[in-house]
Amino acid sequence: MSTFPLESWETRAKDVANRFYTTGRSPMAKNGMAELDPELAALIQVIARGRSYADDTVDLKTRALCTVSCLIGLGEQPYIETWVANAITAGATVEEIASLMSQLFVYVGTLKSVTGFNALAAVRDRLEAAATDDTP
Repeated sequence: MSTFPLESWETRAKDVANRFYTTGRSPMAKNGMAELDPELAALIQVIARGRSYADDTVDLKTRALCTVSCLIGLGEQPYIETWVANAITAGATVEEIASLMSQLFVYVGTLKSVTGFNALAAVRDRLEAAATDDTP
């Protein structure tokens, strides 16, 4: 018998996913782990979203910005793009994220900073294109 409130975390994880993704599913959900060990992938999302991202101690925008920072430090552009989009969905602006990336340069170096800026530019371009497509 688990002492962890998994049912509560599952509910909260779904709420967070729905806030980030209109489909309730991350664009990064198609990966090797999700394909080869879907139970582990789902459990990780329940813990990450349901326990951490749903915790109101730190607001969702700040948590998303922290995740962007960590991923820039790792240099993983596809994940950076996903989390830049999540941060924007949570209320961050392109300008705030660019400012954060400028600060990170001192700590992570040129290559990782450029990777972060490339991810931000890609998300910005997709959002601008989507806004243009929605214009009557």
